Amino acid sequence: MVMPTEQQVADESVEIIEPVDTGEDGGQEPASEGEAAEATPQEGAPAPTTAETIATETQDSAPQQTPPPPPQVDQRAINELQQRRVADQQREWREKVTRTAQGYERQLQEAGYLPEQARDQARRYVAQEQKFRKQENEAAEMIGYVQGKQAAAIHFMKQQGLANQQMIEDFMALQMANTPAEMEREAKRMKRERGLIAENARLKQGRVPPQTFDNSQGAAEATSNDQRLLCI
Repeated sequence: MVMPTEQQVADESVEIIEPVDTGEDGGQEPASEGEAAEATPQEGAPAPTTAETIATETQDSAPQQTPPPPPQVDQRAINELQQRRVADQQREWREKVTRTAQGYERQLQEAGYLPEQARDQARRYVAQEQKFRKQENEAAEMIGYVQGKQAAAIHFMKQQGLANQQMIEDFMALQMANTPAEMEREAKRMKRERGLIAENARLKQGRVPPQTFDNSQGAAEATSNDQRLLCI
C-alpha cells in the first residue's frame, strides 16, 4: 500500500523537543534568552555596593582594640573585707554565747534556782567564755607573729644564699607536722630516704666497667727467633 506524499512531508516536519532539566520545580518555565541577557551583568560594569559590603569593609578597616589590662588589686578593699569578716565572726560568737547563756539560765530556774541565782550563773558562764575567747585570739596572734617571722627569715636566707634549697624545703616540710612525734617521724623518714638514694648512687658508680689503657708496646708477633719472644 502506498501512502500519500503529503502525509510523509508532514511527518518529517515534526520536531520533538526534550524538556530541559533546570534543577528547579517543574512548574517554572525556563527563562528566555532575552531575560537571561538582562539578568547577566555586562562585562566591565561595577558590581553594586550593598550595605553588607560597606559594613564588612568598615569592620576590616577599623583598628582592633587591645584587651584592657587586668584590674589592680585594691589593698584597702582587701583590708576592709577582712575587717568585715572578723566583725561577722565576732557577732556570730556573741549571739551563740548569749543563746547558750539564756538556755542555761532557764534550765537553772526549772531546776529550782532563784531567778537572781540563775542570772548570776549565766553571767559567770558568759565571762568564762569571754576569757577563753580572749586567750584564743592572743594565741592566734602569737602564732601568726611567729609564722611571719619564720617566713621572713626563710625569705632573706634564700635571697642572700645563706641556706641551700634542700635545707629550706626540709624545714618547711617539718613545720607541717602537727605534733613533735609526727615531726620526728618525718625527719627520720627523710633521713632514711636520703640514705637509700646515696647508696643507690654509690652502687651505680661501682658498676662502671674498667677502662683499658694503651701501653704503647703493641701486640706480640709470631716469629721463629726465640730471642724476640723475650719481654723487657
